[in-house]
Amino acid sequence: MTLTIGHTEVPYQVEKNRGRGISLRFREESAVLLIRTPSGKLDQHAQEFIQDKQKWILKHYDNKRAYASRRQQFRDQIRQGRIPYLGVMTEIVFLRGKQRRVKLVDGNIQLVLKAEDPDHLSLSYLYAGLRALAKDYLVQRTLDLAKYTESRVNQIRVKDQKSKWGSCSGKSNINLNWHLILLNPSLIDYVIIHELMHLREMNHSKRFWGWVEHFYPDYKLAEKELKQMGWLIGIMKVLS
Repeated sequence: MTLTIGHTEVPYQVEKNRGRGISLRFREESAVLLIRTPSGKLDQHAQEFIQDKQKWILKHYDNKRAYASRRQQFRDQIRQGRIPYLGVMTEIVFLRGKQRRVKLVDGNIQLVLKAEDPDHLSLSYLYAGLRALAKDYLVQRTLDLAKYTESRVNQIRVKDQKSKWGSCSGKSNINLNWHLILLNPSLIDYVIIHELMHLREMNHSKRFWGWVEHFYPDYKLAEKELKQMGWLIGIMKVLS
């Protein structure tokens, strides 16, 4: 089913909403609009609601299509044996050996599987190997930047977060999304500094941004670039 908005056909699905209101959102991995209504149908009230939200729908539909295009390009690059590692397109060398391993060799990512391993295991193991490399890099970089900013960190966790590059808890724990390893080092540093500054200010007040700017003067540009790279969050989990 599709909605016709101007010259654009927007695919959609309708579900029953547990509440009394009408909600619109796009599914996580597709450009399909999910419409929830109290009746589970597009009655007149729902159609009028959609009419009022046409600009929002088109904006987010275009964004979802752009994300999907970038993700497909990423998948194609993986199949061609290339991946952005620390922001640089890096060759993946697939080998067979006695033990499975993923490591950096001469600027390439060397992925070794056992002789008996099926080919489809390569993506799953690449996922696990990259996550391990990311943990080593991100933990050490956070320790370095914590020392530089004179920040006290309790624990550093490298996780598979669904929608964030990083977060900070009230217990002084820093959580980082391992997909950060796909970004350039400058952006990674910004995310880490951003979270470290939350150890001082658990908010986004002027004081917080003042601390961020002190240690990362180009933070506004970094924020803009991060938003443009949001399509990378969770992409390796989808591939695995």
